[in-house]
Amino acid sequence: MKKTIDLRILGIAKKAGFIEAGEETVSESAGAGAAKLIIIASDSGESTKKRAKSAAEKNSVLCVEVPVSKSELGHCIGRGETGIVAVTDMGLAASFAEKIASLSEECAKTAKELKERFEDEKQKRTGVTARSINVKAGRRRI
Repeated sequence: MKKTIDLRILGIAKKAGFIEAGEETVSESAGAGAAKLIIIASDSGESTKKRAKSAAEKNSVLCVEVPVSKSELGHCIGRGETGIVAVTDMGLAASFAEKIASLSEECAKTAKELKERFEDEKQKRTGVTARSINVKAGRRRI
């Protein structure tokens, strides 16, 4: 029995503006530190896969190959055939990774790593907010 992937979360991310599609824009997004997860279609060319994985490793971005075709990946974000997509929001990337975790060991490992990164980012954001509230209120540590 073939497992299917629910790609609707990528459509939601696209509508919210958190998707970069195509080889060049994904590489630029990874280089700028905006990409949180790079998704590669299974029928992408070897050179595309190699460049995506290279950009991911160079910029500490997680990269996962999913068992969907380029046309399915492109269709879910409202484009034609798209072999490579980057998610730029940590929460949506973690949610997508969680959905694909049951597909393979690589996907499960990626989902676990992304969840840890998401929790760290959330904790940092909470700490900054608490500090800014204390500064505004004039509170000091004793």
